[in-house]
Amino acid sequence: MTISGINDWLTKHNLSVVQNVRGYGYYIQPEDFSNITKHLKFEVLHSIDVPKESRVIIVEFALLYSPYPVPLQYLKSLTNVTQRTIQKDLAEVKDGLGEYGLKLYSNDKHYFIYGDEENIRKFGLRRFRDMQDTIAQDKVSTLIPSYEQQCIKIERGLLNLEQQTGHYLTDESLFQVKQFICFSLIRYKNKFYLNKENIDDEKNKKPRNELLKQLLQELGVSQSQIISESNLLSKVIESRQASQPLAVKGSNELYLIAGQIIRNFYAVSGIKLDVRDLQKHLYTHLIAAERRVRYNIQFLNFDAFNVKRKYPEIYLMTKQSVKVFEDYLNKQLTSAEIELIAVYFGGELEKTNIPDSFSYNHPSQRKVLLVCGNGMGTSRLLQIRLNKLFPNELDIKILTKQEYEDKKEVDSDLVIATLPVLKKGPPVINIHADLSSYDIREIKKYLPVFSNDGIELTSPYVKATQVLDIVSQYARIENFPGLTSALQSYFLEPLEGKKSIEALLNLSELLPIKRIVFKTGLYSWKQAVQLGGSLLERDHITDASYTQQMQKQIESYGPYMSISEDMMLLHAKPGKSQIYSVPGMSLIRFRHPIEFDKNTNISYVFSLYSPDFDLHLNALTQLTEILSNNKLLSQFKSAQSPEEIACVIKTIYR
Repeated sequence: MTISGINDWLTKHNLSVVQNVRGYGYYIQPEDFSNITKHLKFEVLHSIDVPKESRVIIVEFALLYSPYPVPLQYLKSLTNVTQRTIQKDLAEVKDGLGEYGLKLYSNDKHYFIYGDEENIRKFGLRRFRDMQDTIAQDKVSTLIPSYEQQCIKIERGLLNLEQQTGHYLTDESLFQVKQFICFSLIRYKNKFYLNKENIDDEKNKKPRNELLKQLLQELGVSQSQIISESNLLSKVIESRQASQPLAVKGSNELYLIAGQIIRNFYAVSGIKLDVRDLQKHLYTHLIAAERRVRYNIQFLNFDAFNVKRKYPEIYLMTKQSVKVFEDYLNKQLTSAEIELIAVYFGGELEKTNIPDSFSYNHPSQRKVLLVCGNGMGTSRLLQIRLNKLFPNELDIKILTKQEYEDKKEVDSDLVIATLPVLKKGPPVINIHADLSSYDIREIKKYLPVFSNDGIELTSPYVKATQVLDIVSQYARIENFPGLTSALQSYFLEPLEGKKSIEALLNLSELLPIKRIVFKTGLYSWKQAVQLGGSLLERDHITDASYTQQMQKQIESYGPYMSISEDMMLLHAKPGKSQIYSVPGMSLIRFRHPIEFDKNTNISYVFSLYSPDFDLHLNALTQLTEILSNNKLLSQFKSAQSPEEIACVIKTIYR
């Protein structure tokens, strides 16, 4: 098992992950030894507990890779669960298949997936994306027959395709395409053929299709099936994300729509963005997104950054901004597709918060290669976040995994990667795409620390080692790793005055009970805005001009700030005045719903002011958790007093 797999197991059991201490190797917190032993003994007796999400994927591919109905006993053996549990997993499989018009056939405890073959292929494509970086991937790989020579042909064929067409895919997209081809070959060899009636003859004239036909012929696909197979594979490639902006020719409609989305985002957020590069990158993203919608293979989940949960305000503003794209498509985007677009805006917003004194040319900066497999938006956001966290320490260059692997030598001080890569001299740190606090601590170990006058000091790790050297001369150390970890934690404490993630405001702090009000009268929407703003004005959070700005937002753009069927989150861009520097929120519960327009009737009006983009995000995340939890939402809506609402809010902690 890899270190990543071990850490997944430890995290699942609420234990500390394996840590890499430079100069000493890997270690586990000593206090966890006894707990690890207990869990291992239990799992030896009761088998390894595979998470439900992974079990469902394993079962799905066991069914999809088999030419015959699969016995229940075999499915049990793959996941080491009871018959009752595997039947529950099969029920989950059945529900997921329904989204693609597929069915789960069962007969005498044998199971089989059937339906339109193109939809089966699309279902498999979606699941390849879901299982990246999960323990399901290792298990599923054991189900696939070895096609070593075919894998070489696929690699060579896709490389030739990219060079001939100029359409280079991100590493993540390339992984999905490779897996899809292998999956399709297994389905084909098991005599599951695509419906020839779905062939689009025009598309078969494209150069891409000719190259794909050559590749599929080399892989053993018969002439009778070559057109249908190449047609579907072409759709899949077109719908995957490109790794660089595509050339814009004339007044391309999608390019103009990308610009309109950016203008819409400015309208609802009040934050002016650098349009030039953003429009090119967003345009490239929309090309693939448009094809995913057209071919009915939209993404259904996106976990790299948890945008909807961690940054609900960005998600809601993006959802409003992309309506012009949805009108163009004549179809709604899934929440995952909206999240992917929100990442682009998240990156730009992060960039706007970088101090004016930000410097890319500090004399003691570490040259860093950032190796990413995700799309442009996620790579860009990660780079900006790292630059913001380490403005004077890192000089970052982004590479795809393929570009990194092609290099014989690496000219950098450090390699930071979101996926496994070979070590080519400099130290390699593997991090998550959403940059956890653990990842930040790992990066800090390799960075210099500067005094106030700019003199480079030793790193926190070296400080810890120096202290240990002194202590070991005069005392016996029984728990060396534990003491090392404690000292590192001490030296890595954030500087006084900086706000850590844990210090961000909770919802109960942002919305105290004195600013929760119940109203029984009849009010217009303008009166509702005035009432919400007046509660902030009363506590000297804002003044009347901010309340007027919130009203103007509604007058100009309509009730776009609706966050659920009967809730509104009013806000506006804060002014440049430094008088009001404390964030705050108010809430009014109206017995008679407020009509903002004929389709928007609101019973709960939140009013938000935040002078700093980061300060209120934790509170908004907690509000989102209430809205997405049926039990908490029911308690919230059934509350009959400010005190009862405050009690619901206090049950949410982060």
